[in-house]
Amino acid sequence: SLSALASIAVHQGDEAQQTLLEYAESAKRTRIRKESIFWLGQTRASTASATILAFMFDDENPEIREHAAFSWSQTDVENRDADLIRLGVNDASTKVRAQAWFWLSQTALPHSEVAITRAVADDSSQYVRNQAVFALSQLPEDRALDALSDVIEDPKSNRRTRKQALFWLADLDSDAAMEYLDKLLD
Repeated sequence: SLSALASIAVHQGDEAQQTLLEYAESAKRTRIRKESIFWLGQTRASTASATILAFMFDDENPEIREHAAFSWSQTDVENRDADLIRLGVNDASTKVRAQAWFWLSQTALPHSEVAITRAVADDSSQYVRNQAVFALSQLPEDRALDALSDVIEDPKSNRRTRKQALFWLADLDSDAAMEYLDKLLD
């Protein structure tokens, strides 16, 4: 059960970590694997980092890669942003790439928007570009406003992408966003 995994995770020692690793690697149910990876990240990120990254980059199941990215984003491991960026750029699955940008935005690490904006411009999938625009809207408000307005004003962005940026900018609950929209409408 999922609550049993949480109980195992809070125990100290190698045996608890080994049990979580075994479930993460070989449980028949994806949900159990995902929950085990989550608890590895929450309670043992430093000692299980190589394993979490292996799930994130090498697992055959895109659901597992996506969930490992979530777990990794919730840690305080240094340079986790670089790993999320690499996943967002390189994963074969559009859903995994899109989620990597979202989880990167949730970290609010400095300069996240640079990488996410690059995905908005460069990803081959319109779905990923749209999700990356949404990820920009999840940054802290002032950074979101700047990043979204840059997409709107970029003449190289396609119309659908710019429309997404405008939509999410309008969704920001800020006076600065409303002022920007007023200027656009004039």
